[in-house]
Amino acid sequence: MELNKPNDSNNMTDFERKHTPVIEIANDKVTVKVGDGIAHPMEEAHYIQYIELFKDGESIEKNKLKPGDKPKAEFENVTLGNLKAQALCNLHGLWESI
Repeated sequence: MELNKPNDSNNMTDFERKHTPVIEIANDKVTVKVGDGIAHPMEEAHYIQYIELFKDGESIEKNKLKPGDKPKAEFENVTLGNLKAQALCNLHGLWESI
């Protein structure tokens, strides 16, 4: 599966902003939201299927979502390092945080 990222992280389109996971860190809790200022829809026809968190290239945990959920996932007791997140949109494929 192709991994999508914004073409220019400093000048993202609304489409890119809506699909790119954003990582927020508070103590040992990591929150990943899909959508940078524009929340991704979570409707039957268009939604995020899962959000997966990676540390140093290794998968830590994957949270499955369904229509009606918020487009975010919380991960507890995460040892900080090189964190990346991926989110799978049922229509627009796999997206990775920047």
